[in-house]
Amino acid sequence: VFLKSDFNTVLTNAYRLPDGYVQPATTLWTTRALIRRTAELEAQLGKPDRNMCHMTNTAIAPILAFARVDLDWEEHVGEAPFQDRFSRAFILTESVGRQFGNVPVVLSDMHGSDPKKIAWALRTETGVVLTFELKKWPSWAKAGTYRNNFARLIRFGYGTPRTRTWDYWRRNYPMRV
Repeated sequence: VFLKSDFNTVLTNAYRLPDGYVQPATTLWTTRALIRRTAELEAQLGKPDRNMCHMTNTAIAPILAFARVDLDWEEHVGEAPFQDRFSRAFILTESVGRQFGNVPVVLSDMHGSDPKKIAWALRTETGVVLTFELKKWPSWAKAGTYRNNFARLIRFGYGTPRTRTWDYWRRNYPMRV
């Protein structure tokens, strides 16, 4: 899902200005309609709700409101630690998916020539992803650190009624360092 300028003055709301230039339309509402139609079709066909929007580091509520999964974190590839790639404010505003009711999935690719830096990036990725209850795109290479630790949380009871989770950024967080 990517918003773009549309210069088609026949099929969109784009229009020609008096100076001859075209004022483009945006694809916001047509993209929203597409995602909504897809969600409705899945429901009508009795299919699982797997409507996924690859948002490329944007959180557009009218579109994501009809998605089930949003894919984020395409930017900032490399070997930098993950707590340095995206701020807490960015993650809470865009990535967690709660404001849209979505399952948040991240594409967290790593490139570099220093194996120690890549190993550290993998560890910090796992920490950030699990802390914010994000899901890692499963088909990407080097997901073992995340998978192993997520499996540990599942065995502990994560995701079940017997285990309560706390967001460290909320008031009344019950722990202190």
